[in-house]
Amino acid sequence: MGLKPLPFTKMHGTGNDFVVVRRNDLPEGKDPGAIAILSSHRRFGIGSDGLLLVGLAEGDADLEMIFYNPDGTTAEMCGNGLRCVAKYAYDHRLVHGTTFRVQTGAGIKDVEVTVGAEGKVYAVECNMGAPVFTCQEIPVNWPEDTAIHQPLKVPHGDHEHLVRFTAVSMGNPHAVIPVDDLDNLKVSHLGPPIETHPMFPAKTNVEFVQQLSRDRVAIRIWERGAGETWSCGTGICAVFAALRAHGDCDDALSVEVKGGTVETRWTEAGEILMKGPAVEVFSGTMQV
Repeated sequence: MGLKPLPFTKMHGTGNDFVVVRRNDLPEGKDPGAIAILSSHRRFGIGSDGLLLVGLAEGDADLEMIFYNPDGTTAEMCGNGLRCVAKYAYDHRLVHGTTFRVQTGAGIKDVEVTVGAEGKVYAVECNMGAPVFTCQEIPVNWPEDTAIHQPLKVPHGDHEHLVRFTAVSMGNPHAVIPVDDLDNLKVSHLGPPIETHPMFPAKTNVEFVQQLSRDRVAIRIWERGAGETWSCGTGICAVFAALRAHGDCDDALSVEVKGGTVETRWTEAGEILMKGPAVEVFSGTMQV
C-alpha cells in the first residue's frame, strides 16, 4: 500500500501529551492502533502518551473522541485528552460555541472552554460524570460490593508489598493508593504488578497519592497500557472520588501532578467537574 502523509497536532494537558488526528484524515486501510504505536514512540515517532482521533459526531454529541494507548489498545476515556480535543475543536473551528458535547467510549461528556484575549482556548472544564464504586462495574474481583481502602499484596522483587487500595471507575478502572513519600516511590516497580494483578480483570490505572492538606494532594500515575505519565485526567478525578469516599476531603480538591495542577469539584448531582489547561505544541505531517 505504501506510506501516506497524515496531518497531526501535538498537544498536552499538564504534561500528558497526545498526537491529535482528524478521523477523516486517516488514509484508507490504515490501522489507528498501529499508528498510535508508531506516533507515540519517543525515539522513532513523534512521542506521546497516546493517539486521539477526533471527528464530528451524530446524535446528541457535537464531536467524537477515540483514544488509543501507546501500545495500540483503546481506552474508554482520557480526561486530559478530552481537554485537548476540546481546545483543538474550538481553535480549529470544528465547533463554534464555548460549550459543547463530546462522545467518548465512556459516554457523552459536556465541556466548557475558556478563551483568552487572542481567541485561543487556554483552559477547559469537563463534566467527568459520577464515579462508580461498584466492584462488578469497575471491574474488580473483590468479594464485597465496594473496595474502599482494602489490602492488596503486590509482588515486589523476592517479597510482597502490602498496599491499601480504593477501586473506582471514571469510565475506566482505577486503583487509588495512599503513600507517605511520593518523591522516593518506585512507581516503575509497583505500577506494573498492580496494573496486571488478578484483582483487576481488565487491568487498572494506578494512582499513588500523598495528602498535603484537606484540599490539596500530590499524585503519581501508572497508566494502563502507557506506563508512568505526567498526568491523567480520569486518574485525578478517581483520586478526588476516593478521598471524598474516605472522608479525607470536602467538595473541592487541587490535585498536583508532575505537569501542573488540576482543579476538581463536586456537583449537587454527584458528578465531578475537572478544570485544567490544554496546550497546542506543534503541528506537522507524519508518514504512515
